[in-house]
Amino acid sequence: MMELGSPEAVESAVEAGHGVSLVSRVAAQRGLELGRIKVVAIEGMSVQREILIARNRLRACTCAQLRFREFLESANGQQVIASVIG
Repeated sequence: MMELGSPEAVESAVEAGHGVSLVSRVAAQRGLELGRIKVVAIEGMSVQREILIARNRLRACTCAQLRFREFLESANGQQVIASVIG
């Protein structure tokens, strides 16, 4: 068992042959594209996670923050989220 400080460190450890891990597809993308690691499906296992947006309630949102939130809540934003976490 290891405890590493970042998804990149986990990916590097797996690439070096030090075991297996569960990381997001985004975190593993480089290693997958280079063929250094591979996805292994686990029958009957489905992993889901919740993604949260945090903000300081004591400050007004900037225009950019408001537009970002609007995008995330839009149909296009939902497609982007689904493609990243799917």
